[in-house]
Amino acid sequence: MIGFGRRFLGRAVIVVYWCCALLLLYRVSPISFDGDGPTATFYWGNHEPTPTCGEYDRNIGVRLQFEYPYWCAATIVTLAGCVVAPWLVRRWRPRRSRIIALASTATLLLLLLVCAVADLSVALHMWWGPMTYASLANMWVSLKVMIPMSLLAGVLAFVGGINKILVQNGCGGTQ
Repeated sequence: MIGFGRRFLGRAVIVVYWCCALLLLYRVSPISFDGDGPTATFYWGNHEPTPTCGEYDRNIGVRLQFEYPYWCAATIVTLAGCVVAPWLVRRWRPRRSRIIALASTATLLLLLLVCAVADLSVALHMWWGPMTYASLANMWVSLKVMIPMSLLAGVLAFVGGINKILVQNGCGGTQ
Protein backbone atom coordinates (compact mmCIF):
# COMPACT_ATOMS: atom_id res chain seq x y z
CA MET A 1 0.00 0.00 0.00
CA ILE A 2 2.90 2.33 0.68
CA GLY A 3 4.19 1.94 -2.87
CA PHE A 4 0.75 2.74 -4.28
CA GLY A 5 0.53 6.00 -2.33
CA ARG A 6 3.97 7.08 -3.42
CA ARG A 7 3.28 6.26 -7.09
CA PHE A 8 -0.10 8.02 -6.93
CA LEU A 9 1.45 11.15 -5.41
CA GLY A 10 4.21 11.18 -8.03
CA ARG A 11 1.70 10.90 -10.86
CA ALA A 12 -0.55 13.53 -9.29
CA VAL A 13 2.40 15.93 -9.15
CA ILE A 14 3.09 15.29 -12.84
CA VAL A 15 -0.56 15.97 -13.74
CA VAL A 16 -0.54 19.21 -11.73
CA TYR A 17 2.73 20.24 -13.42
CA TRP A 18 1.16 19.53 -16.84
CA CYS A 19 -1.91 21.61 -15.92
CA CYS A 20 0.33 24.49 -14.78
CA ALA A 21 2.18 24.36 -18.10
CA LEU A 22 -1.11 24.28 -20.00
CA LEU A 23 -2.53 27.25 -18.08
CA LEU A 24 0.66 29.24 -18.63
CA LEU A 25 0.54 28.50 -22.36
CA TYR A 26 -3.10 29.63 -22.54
CA ARG A 27 -2.29 32.77 -20.57
CA VAL A 28 0.81 33.69 -22.60
CA SER A 29 -0.62 32.83 -26.02
CA PRO A 30 -4.43 32.80 -25.82
CA ILE A 31 -6.81 31.94 -28.63
CA SER A 32 -7.99 35.32 -29.87
CA PHE A 33 -11.42 36.13 -31.24
CA ASP A 34 -12.09 38.87 -33.75
CA GLY A 35 -15.13 39.62 -35.88
CA ASP A 36 -14.41 36.77 -38.30
CA GLY A 37 -13.85 34.03 -35.73
CA PRO A 38 -11.14 32.57 -33.57
CA THR A 39 -7.48 32.97 -34.48
CA ALA A 40 -4.77 30.54 -33.44
CA THR A 41 -1.92 32.40 -31.76
CA PHE A 42 -0.12 29.19 -30.86
CA TYR A 43 -0.19 26.68 -33.70
CA TRP A 44 2.06 24.32 -35.64
CA GLY A 45 1.01 22.56 -38.78
CA ASN A 46 0.59 23.03 -42.50
CA HIS A 47 -2.06 25.72 -42.10
CA GLU A 48 -3.86 27.50 -39.28
CA PRO A 49 -7.50 26.64 -38.72
CA THR A 50 -9.81 29.46 -39.85
CA PRO A 51 -13.34 28.64 -38.69
CA THR A 52 -16.14 31.07 -38.02
CA CYS A 53 -17.32 31.64 -34.44
CA GLY A 54 -20.32 29.37 -35.05
CA GLU A 55 -18.16 26.51 -36.33
CA TYR A 56 -15.82 26.91 -33.36
CA ASP A 57 -18.72 26.82 -30.88
CA ARG A 58 -20.61 23.91 -32.45
CA ASN A 59 -17.92 21.55 -33.71
CA ILE A 60 -15.63 19.85 -31.18
CA GLY A 61 -13.31 18.76 -34.00
CA VAL A 62 -12.67 22.38 -34.94
CA ARG A 63 -12.07 23.31 -31.32
CA LEU A 64 -9.62 20.41 -30.93
CA GLN A 65 -7.53 21.80 -33.80
CA PHE A 66 -6.88 24.79 -31.56
CA GLU A 67 -6.28 22.72 -28.42
CA TYR A 68 -3.81 20.09 -29.72
CA PRO A 69 -0.78 22.42 -29.95
CA TYR A 70 -1.29 23.53 -26.34
CA TRP A 71 -1.61 19.94 -25.13
CA CYS A 72 1.50 18.84 -27.05
CA ALA A 73 3.56 21.77 -25.78
CA ALA A 74 2.42 21.17 -22.18
CA THR A 75 3.38 17.51 -22.56
CA ILE A 76 6.84 18.43 -23.87
CA VAL A 77 7.37 20.90 -21.01
CA THR A 78 6.24 18.23 -18.53
CA LEU A 79 8.56 15.59 -19.97
CA ALA A 80 11.48 18.01 -19.75
CA GLY A 81 10.66 19.16 -16.21
CA CYS A 82 9.36 15.97 -14.61
CA VAL A 83 11.21 13.18 -16.44
CA VAL A 84 14.43 14.22 -18.16
CA ALA A 85 15.64 16.93 -15.75
CA PRO A 86 15.14 14.80 -12.60
CA TRP A 87 16.88 11.90 -14.34
CA LEU A 88 19.84 14.16 -15.14
CA VAL A 89 19.94 15.50 -11.57
CA ARG A 90 20.00 11.95 -10.18
CA ARG A 91 22.85 11.06 -12.53
CA TRP A 92 24.90 14.12 -11.54
CA ARG A 93 24.29 13.61 -7.77
CA PRO A 94 24.64 17.24 -6.68
CA ARG A 95 24.72 18.44 -3.09
CA ARG A 96 21.32 19.21 -1.61
CA SER A 97 21.99 22.94 -1.73
CA ARG A 98 22.37 22.82 -5.53
CA ILE A 99 19.43 20.63 -6.49
CA ILE A 100 17.02 23.50 -7.22
CA ALA A 101 19.52 25.43 -9.33
CA LEU A 102 20.67 22.36 -11.21
CA ALA A 103 17.18 21.01 -11.94
CA SER A 104 15.90 24.46 -12.94
CA THR A 105 18.87 25.09 -15.21
CA ALA A 106 18.62 21.62 -16.76
CA THR A 107 14.92 22.11 -17.46
CA LEU A 108 15.46 25.55 -18.96
CA LEU A 109 18.28 24.30 -21.19
CA LEU A 110 16.20 21.31 -22.30
CA LEU A 111 13.31 23.59 -23.21
CA LEU A 112 15.62 25.94 -25.11
CA LEU A 113 16.97 22.91 -26.97
CA VAL A 114 13.43 21.80 -27.83
CA CYS A 115 12.74 25.29 -29.21
CA ALA A 116 15.92 25.15 -31.27
CA VAL A 117 14.90 21.79 -32.76
CA ALA A 118 11.40 23.12 -33.48
CA ASP A 119 12.87 26.22 -35.17
CA LEU A 120 15.17 24.04 -37.24
CA SER A 121 12.19 21.94 -38.31
CA VAL A 122 10.33 25.07 -39.39
CA ALA A 123 13.40 26.32 -41.27
CA LEU A 124 13.70 22.97 -43.07
CA HIS A 125 9.97 23.18 -43.99
CA MET A 126 9.05 20.05 -42.05
CA TRP A 127 6.05 21.95 -40.66
CA TRP A 128 4.78 25.49 -40.35
CA GLY A 129 4.83 27.39 -37.09
CA PRO A 130 6.24 30.32 -35.18
CA MET A 131 9.99 30.42 -34.62
CA THR A 132 11.15 31.08 -31.07
CA TYR A 133 14.55 32.45 -31.99
CA ALA A 134 13.25 34.57 -34.91
CA SER A 135 12.52 37.65 -32.81
CA LEU A 136 12.84 38.95 -29.28
CA ALA A 137 9.05 39.07 -28.99
CA ASN A 138 8.76 35.35 -29.75
CA MET A 139 11.60 34.56 -27.36
CA TRP A 140 9.97 36.63 -24.63
CA VAL A 141 6.68 34.73 -25.05
CA SER A 142 8.54 31.42 -24.78
CA LEU A 143 10.52 32.51 -21.73
CA LYS A 144 7.28 33.47 -19.97
CA VAL A 145 6.47 29.76 -19.95
CA MET A 146 9.98 28.29 -19.67
CA ILE A 147 11.23 30.22 -16.64
CA PRO A 148 8.30 29.56 -14.26
CA MET A 149 8.10 25.90 -15.30
CA SER A 150 11.87 25.50 -14.87
CA LEU A 151 11.72 26.99 -11.38
CA LEU A 152 8.81 24.71 -10.50
CA ALA A 153 10.78 21.71 -11.78
CA GLY A 154 13.68 22.74 -9.51
CA VAL A 155 11.43 22.98 -6.48
CA LEU A 156 9.85 19.61 -7.26
CA ALA A 157 13.27 18.00 -7.68
CA PHE A 158 14.35 19.46 -4.33
CA VAL A 159 11.22 18.28 -2.54
CA GLY A 160 11.55 14.84 -4.15
CA GLY A 161 15.22 14.66 -3.16
CA ILE A 162 14.53 15.72 0.44
CA ASN A 163 11.69 13.21 0.68
CA LYS A 164 13.98 10.42 -0.57
CA ILE A 165 16.66 11.32 1.99
CA LEU A 166 14.09 11.42 4.82
CA VAL A 167 12.71 8.01 3.86
CA GLN A 168 16.22 6.49 3.60
CA ASN A 169 17.17 7.82 7.05
CA GLY A 170 13.93 6.66 8.65
CA CYS A 171 12.79 10.21 9.47
CA GLY A 172 9.38 10.03 7.83
CA GLY A 173 8.61 11.66 4.54
CA THR A 174 5.83 10.75 2.16
CA GLN A 175 5.99 7.05 1.56
